Amino acid sequence: MLNTDLIKNIHNKIDYAFQPIITPSGNTIAFEALIRNTDKIGFETIQSFFNFLFESKLLFQAEIILRKKVIKKFSEIPFSKDVKLFYNHDPRIIEMPDYEFGITNTLLDQFKVDSKSFCLEASELYSYNFSDFNLKTYHRAKKGGFNFALDDFGVAFSNFQMLYYIEPDFIKIDRFFVDGVSSDNKKRFFCQKIVEIGHTIGSLIIGEGVEAIKDYYTLKAIGVDAFQGYLVAKPTTDRELLRKSYENIKELFEVDKRGGNDDSELLKSEIEFIEPVKSSDEIKIVFERLKNLKNADYLPVVDNTGFPVGVIREKDLRNYIYSPFGKDILVNRSLNHRILDFTKRIGVCDIKDSVDKVLNIYTHFLDSEGIIVKRENKYIGIISAKSIVKLVNEKNVMEASNLNPLTKLPGNMAIAEKICKAMEDNGASFHYIIYYDFNNFKPFNDKFGFRVGDRAILGFTDMLRKDKTFEKFIGHIGGDDFVEIINIETSKYNLNSILDYIKIIFEKFEDFIYSFYSESERESGFYSSKDRYGEYKNFNLLDVSAAIVEISNKAHIYNEIEFSNIIANVKKNAKKSSNKYSIVTLY
Repeated sequence: MLNTDLIKNIHNKIDYAFQPIITPSGNTIAFEALIRNTDKIGFETIQSFFNFLFESKLLFQAEIILRKKVIKKFSEIPFSKDVKLFYNHDPRIIEMPDYEFGITNTLLDQFKVDSKSFCLEASELYSYNFSDFNLKTYHRAKKGGFNFALDDFGVAFSNFQMLYYIEPDFIKIDRFFVDGVSSDNKKRFFCQKIVEIGHTIGSLIIGEGVEAIKDYYTLKAIGVDAFQGYLVAKPTTDRELLRKSYENIKELFEVDKRGGNDDSELLKSEIEFIEPVKSSDEIKIVFERLKNLKNADYLPVVDNTGFPVGVIREKDLRNYIYSPFGKDILVNRSLNHRILDFTKRIGVCDIKDSVDKVLNIYTHFLDSEGIIVKRENKYIGIISAKSIVKLVNEKNVMEASNLNPLTKLPGNMAIAEKICKAMEDNGASFHYIIYYDFNNFKPFNDKFGFRVGDRAILGFTDMLRKDKTFEKFIGHIGGDDFVEIINIETSKYNLNSILDYIKIIFEKFEDFIYSFYSESERESGFYSSKDRYGEYKNFNLLDVSAAIVEISNKAHIYNEIEFSNIIANVKKNAKKSSNKYSIVTLY
């Protein structure tokens, strides 16, 4: 094939399909671009196509055409500014005689795509040459805003040199380890170690080739940050089929909300929200913001999707700030100084991470200001170095006393012990286990913020504590889930007294929460917030449901699985009930 014909065919026949990369709850964070139609221009495999380009010294010329194609197509996705583009990178491009650095930035500017939205996938199927020239090129690309993803981790030329030299923003676990991970302990072990290493150096972990629901749940449980595979969606060349979120994964996420831990309340208590700057902002904005900061001398930096990039520190700008013309030099657009030139990478943890994991990540960045906290891969705040030490101490105290860190109520161990005693008591008492749950608490938190959500939780805790209708045990499972255990002698048995008590708690909470809303929200009886699919809808003012388990004095002992199934059903019925409670009696 003549070279001119090949270049023409690349122009006219090559296309790209996009496959989504999503968070555990189904929100899209990126699309990987997958080349299509190389078979239509005479190549049996994609690899043979790129090998021919390399051997013919046409790789760089062809890459310009390919990157222009894919960036243009990506820019036409309606929500492209909210997601990233993953592009498979052939490292041999640097070896081409006509190679020129900066072409990709020019194309991104042409189609108005932010450089932080562009992620180069470095496949381990290639052998990388870590020469000084190559390393300088990679570092220039990173400094220019590009993300790097390490693809196919665990196969072929896999080695930790790539982790060391490239410091990837993303690590994609190869499908070999993902497929069947739910039933293969050895694969699970390897995936756990990849997650630990990746999070410690600040990389997000993507499970690649996820096809089975069980594998999704297993990877989610061990801390994988994002997912890609047929379970989510197959690659498509049709932009109209691309979604900002995938309902099938949202449903799986709602069914199984494991993956949290009892440390989330501790983390929230120490998070400080410092308004971040965007990596695409002009640097003069940094000067203005730093000047007005009272309790910090740094600013978090995020990309256009809200993904944490690092921090920019006042001390790194001092040479410019305090020199006669330094500030003018920095803000001079013609000199092309950017926020990313001064951004320092620090540790990033998830709001669901344990305190132990937070400490482990922080130790990799010991000279940093702290650790950035994310939720669904978006910045929500920062925990200072001083607060990390405080967290560790508080965690040790809480573990010793088994108290919930927010409400200081007994936690799951104490609750389980009390329930067991109630089940085993075949004496002269009826036992009532009441499970309280806020209705639509997530949209309330999203609308008003987790600090207001904490006020609601603490207010409800206070009501339960102050009411002296019965002698009772009060426990806090976590989040907006509470348990009360009430014992009533058979001679004094009266179910109506329990129901009257619950109605009073409902009324007190509704009166308490009323003040949280605006006048218009009170009048209408609803507020507007995003639902679990990311769409705005109206929600009723926050209230509580109660699942009541009545254990008679002759009830037989149920095992843990039987009891859990009973609780799940009665909770579901309480949510559906018009009076917000449901009762089941165990005999």
